[in-house]
Amino acid sequence: MKTEDILGKINELQLKFDSLKDNMTSFQQNINNNITWFYMVLTIIVTVLLVALYFLVKNAVSMGVEKGIEKVNGRIQNIIDENKEFLYANGSTSVSSAHGNLVQVYGLLNFNKQNFVSLTIVNKHGRVCEYHSLDIRDSNGIKGFDVKVVDYSPERDGMILFWNVTWLNNYEN
Repeated sequence: MKTEDILGKINELQLKFDSLKDNMTSFQQNINNNITWFYMVLTIIVTVLLVALYFLVKNAVSMGVEKGIEKVNGRIQNIIDENKEFLYANGSTSVSSAHGNLVQVYGLLNFNKQNFVSLTIVNKHGRVCEYHSLDIRDSNGIKGFDVKVVDYSPERDGMILFWNVTWLNNYEN
């Protein structure tokens, strides 16, 4: 072989080697890109699963609290049903933050200051809320109360509070 033939073959091998090197670089970039996409998709899936788990746990806790409140209300109702000298009402109401965290409840039969026994206000987590300024009213025959809740936060306690009130039955004014 002549030197020129050898140089031609070396150049040809050099071109094939460079082409192979470019192909390997391209494959490596594709592999890196696929790995990046895999981790990105995996991160999105894990995030979605964690968010779903959060809401499932939150709903389960809320349902448990509501069942607990209903259970306690049922016990109180049974005690009152067995002892007819008391009346009992419960429900939920929104809180007026614009009026100093005011809760208003009206439409309570035979309810007044003299026969009032107890009031309990509970947030969505089952925490008993303290209150002050209990104002028992009779407005045109519609009896009820206004009360200001202490240490109330809509973010923490929710926009709706649950209340339970007990008073003596058949009280004569």
